[in-house]
Amino acid sequence: MEMKNRSVHSGFKSILVCSLLLALLIMTLQPALAATENRIDRSYRVEKDHIFDNLEMTPRLVISEYVSGEFGGEAQSIQLILERAEWNDISTMEAETTLQGDAAGIDIQRISSRRVQVTLTPEAVSSEVATWRIPLLTKVTEGGYANVTVDSRNSLVTSGKYSFARVVNDTDDRVNVAIQPPEDEASPVKVTFKEGRANVIPERGITFQMDLENAKFLEEEISIRGDHQVSVSQVNQISDTRWEITLRSSGESNEAAEIEAALTFERTEPERITLRVARKTNLQDQRTAVLAEAVEPEPEPEEEPEPEEPAPETRIIEFRVDQAGFYENGVYQHSDIAPYIQPLEDGTGRTMLPVRFVAAALGTDDIIWNAESRSVTLLKGESTIHMTIGQPELQINGTTIPLDVPPVIQPTSDGYGRTMLPVAHLANALGVEYQWNPDTRTVTFTLE
Repeated sequence: MEMKNRSVHSGFKSILVCSLLLALLIMTLQPALAATENRIDRSYRVEKDHIFDNLEMTPRLVISEYVSGEFGGEAQSIQLILERAEWNDISTMEAETTLQGDAAGIDIQRISSRRVQVTLTPEAVSSEVATWRIPLLTKVTEGGYANVTVDSRNSLVTSGKYSFARVVNDTDDRVNVAIQPPEDEASPVKVTFKEGRANVIPERGITFQMDLENAKFLEEEISIRGDHQVSVSQVNQISDTRWEITLRSSGESNEAAEIEAALTFERTEPERITLRVARKTNLQDQRTAVLAEAVEPEPEPEEEPEPEEPAPETRIIEFRVDQAGFYENGVYQHSDIAPYIQPLEDGTGRTMLPVRFVAAALGTDDIIWNAESRSVTLLKGESTIHMTIGQPELQINGTTIPLDVPPVIQPTSDGYGRTMLPVAHLANALGVEYQWNPDTRTVTFTLE
């Protein structure tokens, strides 16, 4: 009986010793099973089918040794497995991986649309912690959280699952964009950014890109309704046709925000004017609106030849003594009285012409006869010429001009008469020149 108890006691001690040795072995091996620190440097809220292809806006999987030399200079082979996403550009992902410290290289091979084989190569002799920053160039395919799983595959890399994007399909979980086209090109286009619920806009901000086609931006006016924790932190004028607007929250709120940007613009081309608005991290999902239809381009103005100055029309008016009527450019014109010569006491004479016919032929605007005062008034341009029968004077715009022969009335064959005045005084009053031909006894007025 005593021997049996000793045997049992000895067996129990053996089991206890083995258990302790196994525990020590596990503790010794544990660092090898968790030799790296893995993390995602940043994550995004995106929409389904979003493609991470902009390296500046792509999350990276960071794999770092806990201490330098953790890998012992040996390459480590792992697999990266995606959930709700697919690998996109493997060659760029490999080329754009950032190697830090004693990280010497990386090789990435596609196994399937969701799985890749990754080999991490450290320096053979280590003095710094090796770190690989791998860009997750992927396409999000489903709603929910897009994850990447690190499968250590018996390597010294720590296994784990990490979320790099939250896929938003519900309009309540996004900033909805609406474009209200203007009534005309002189009015602003209104772009509204509205949270589907409170606190959709994060503190780090959301940037929207706005692109105009066939026009350029001029000015913006921002108004915010609802959540006043949200503000427009920046309107970045990239160019005349591309602006970026960044919305940022400064804290939690119980009310959704609505931001309206009124944008004025100016046409630069005759084609249709359009505006595209998209979140900068997902330019494929854009809102587009027509702001103005195409217009007919203005034709290039043709150079019109300078009009030639018309040749001045020369008019020649002739009155002949003792002959009724007169000639205009050789064409006979009727009058009912003939010019005559009025003798003077000194033996000379004055050629008397009918005032009405001469004034009409020379372009006088109006001829007024006042029977009561027996006076004649001529209107020509800004000049007023007044004469009274029997009075040896003229009034030209109120200035009295003396005459050596006064106006007289010469009877006509119908029993009436015509006012006659010496040609010299009449020409002077009307501001014209004349020529006297004593051989033909002709008075000629040349008008140009």
